[in-house]
Order: sequence, then structure tokens, then C-alpha cells
Amino acid sequence: MRKIIVFLFFTMTLAFHSSCSKDGEADGNNSSSFLSVTVNNSNHSAVKLNKSSIAIPDDSWLTDDIDFASRSGVVVENEAIYALTEDGIAKINRENGQIVWNVELCDFPEGNLCLYQNTIFTSSDECFYAIDKKTGNSIWSIDLQHPISTTPIVINNKVIISDESKGVYALNILNGELDWFYAIVEGSHNSIPLFSDNKLFIASAYGMIHTINPETGAKINIYKTCSDPSYCSEINTPIMLVDDNLVFANVSSDVFAITKEGTVIWKYKHPSPTKIQFKGIAYAAGKIILTGRTNESKDITLCIEKTNGTLLWQYIHGNQNKISHPMIVNESFVLIGSSVGLDNLDINTGTLIWNKKVMKASSSSVYNQCNSHIAVTDEDIIYISTDGNLVRVKL
Repeated sequence: MRKIIVFLFFTMTLAFHSSCSKDGEADGNNSSSFLSVTVNNSNHSAVKLNKSSIAIPDDSWLTDDIDFASRSGVVVENEAIYALTEDGIAKINRENGQIVWNVELCDFPEGNLCLYQNTIFTSSDECFYAIDKKTGNSIWSIDLQHPISTTPIVINNKVIISDESKGVYALNILNGELDWFYAIVEGSHNSIPLFSDNKLFIASAYGMIHTINPETGAKINIYKTCSDPSYCSEINTPIMLVDDNLVFANVSSDVFAITKEGTVIWKYKHPSPTKIQFKGIAYAAGKIILTGRTNESKDITLCIEKTNGTLLWQYIHGNQNKISHPMIVNESFVLIGSSVGLDNLDINTGTLIWNKKVMKASSSSVYNQCNSHIAVTDEDIIYISTDGNLVRVKL
């Protein structure tokens, strides 16, 4: 039986962002649902909290028999949790962890979820689906013939999704028909489209930022992160808006801040001999928080000053390549999932405030290891652990 892990926190107040863009803008009014790594206009990978500190949580247990997809995210809305499984998608009762419905999709899901009104948009290998959130029935589906491992967004009645090796698709929200297609020859891999100022920004596997007209799919601009005419290092974090500029990082120890027109504001290069494959990015208190994996097989979090790219601190978590996008950031702390459980760091110094492990019986292994995306609501933090458990942190 799979376990749903439930932690208990003291009460706190949260600021919210919705799980999908709506009518051309991120919907900031729907506070019932949030998917951490989808596009919004404030913060990509985390939610800001008003509380200055949180206590180390207690834990209790619920049981279930579903294997969840450990690298995907979850969406929470009112009484429901929606999460990808190893062979499909499930709706879970938020209060007691019981399965409401469980639907098989075409293959192992490697993408993410987007909840828009009554529809869940998600992918399973090369297939893309619109699913009724109440019943789990498929409204429509389309085979894009290329693997999908990113998060869809909704803009002006279009679902925008990128695949790993071909390009960006705009699909009709009602029937899945193709509205436009933008080719990225080098592929876009894990990049999530960012929507801002009526433009789409998306990173390619060769380290380029493509700017696209969201209505027509026409190219506006291409920014290259290096001078090589054919290849730059892959951008592996979401593109995040900081003071109306674009901030992102790649797999070769580089962090960039550029204008939307492509002018470089600053570039941070992590010093040798350590090399970092960056993964997550978040922003609070004038600081950019990044997570990643070093060439020394260590999970790492870095804090960089937003105006000039100066390194302020770094923290090593563990050495099992299991670290989340930043879970929560605010003016005081950063809460991150890693191979050693939950780490709560002081945002100003990088000092560990506390660590929470949930240990397996008669074993030294940690249950709540995390490298998935995180959902945050007014009541809880929910994510999928690396061994397929659904983890719920109650606030």
C-alpha cells in the first residue's frame, strides 16, 4: 500500500497565484489552486508567505495503493487533489486521501498539469489531453508524436504547449485543433512558455530564448546565450520575471538576467571547479534562489542578488540528485524538498533553520525525498516524493 504523508504546520497566511494563465493574463483572483512551476507574472517556482517563521512539522499517515509520477506536479482545488500517476492521472480527496477517480493515459506521464475552469490539460509521453475534472473523462486528445515534459498554459482560449524536440503548439481549448505551430529546430526540452506584455518567451535546448506572438505564432526575436553559431548550453530552469526582466539558468553553471528585448543586464558564472546543472528558480526579498545538481553529485541551493548577480550564499543538501524547485520563499526563509527531506533555510544567510525527515521503518532511507514540482494553497503544501508517495504538508 502506498502511503500519503501528512505533515502538520502552525497556521500561516499565503499569497496566491492560479494554476493557468487566463484571458491573456495570470489569474490572481482564484486563490483555491496553485501549481508551482506554471507561468504567472510574479514568481515561477514558489509562493510568498507573510509569516516570518514556521515550526518543524509533525507527521501522520494515510494509505493508498497508487504509484504517483515522481517528477511531475500536482494541482489542488478546494476538496480535490489532481496528480499524475505512473500510467495516468488521478483525482484524490484532499481531506482523507481516498481516490475519487483514476484514469489510464497512453503512456508514462513526464509532463505536468494545468487546471483551467473545469478542464485539466496534461500530457502522457507524446499524447496531450483535455480531461473533465469532475469525471476524469477525456474531452479531447491529440498525438503530437514527440515527447512532452513540460507544463501547458492557457492564453485567450488557446492551450500553449511545447514538446521536447519539435516546437510550440497553440491548440483550440474546446476541441484541440491546431491554431498555430512554431518550429524550434533544436527542440525546447523542459521549457515552460512565459507570457508577458502580450509575448511568449520560451527557451530552446540550444540555449536560446525565442519570443513569439501568442496570437499568430510568428517569431518576434531570438536571443542567444553564447556566441557559438550552432549551440549554447541548455536552459534548464523556468524563465522568471524579476522587475520586468527575464532571469533563467542553464546546465553549465550560468545564470542570466536580460531585458525582454535581449539586452544582457548581468551574467553569473559559478566558479570552477564546481559545475552546476541548475533546475529550480524563485525570487523574494531582492534575492534569486536557485536549486541544482553539482558535478560532485551534490544537491545545492544558491542565493544571488537580483541587481548585479552577486553570489550571496550557497547550501549543500545531499547527494542523491533529488531536489525540488524551491517550495516556498518569503522575506525570511526558503523551504525546499531534497534527498534529506524538507530543509528550511534562512533566506538572508543560507543557514539551516530545521530539517524534517520521515524515515522508513527499520531503514535509514528518507520517505519524503522530493524532486517534483510543488503545489501550495491556503491550507497545505503537496508534492510527490521520489518513490511515488503523495506528500501533504498541512499549514
